[in-house]
Amino acid sequence: MDMNSGVNPAQSEIVRQVYQEETEEKGIRREPPPSYDATFNVPPVPSPTVTNQPITHQPATNQPPSQTVVLHIPLKHAPTLFNCPKCDERIITTVTYTSTNKTHMLAGFICGITCWCCICCLAAIPYLTKVFKEAQHNCPNCKTFLGSYSKF
Repeated sequence: MDMNSGVNPAQSEIVRQVYQEETEEKGIRREPPPSYDATFNVPPVPSPTVTNQPITHQPATNQPPSQTVVLHIPLKHAPTLFNCPKCDERIITTVTYTSTNKTHMLAGFICGITCWCCICCLAAIPYLTKVFKEAQHNCPNCKTFLGSYSKF
């Protein structure tokens, strides 16, 4: 739309005239709004001047000391490449699998479900598979506990 007349430029001249007559009859004036500077009495900003002087950079003296950030890779069920925080070595973790309360609860649940058909030996499945156990990661050099991971 044409911002000054409020009429789409693709419309015919007759439609423009009818629209202008209607707006004049209703007393609607189509004037552009005042400028921002005139509305808020903002003094004009002088334009920047360009000089031919060389720019000198001074080193910043208030910078904080640099810090080393160690990002740990999330542990999984298998041995993982990891930075040991104690011995500061890049190692592949040693993993030991231990049964947790969830492992015991699952075995008890399987035993309860299969007890009526005399195949409650299936309750040993959580103890025989690594999926239902918690993987505990240790450093092979200093034996520091690094974390644990459990799928279940």
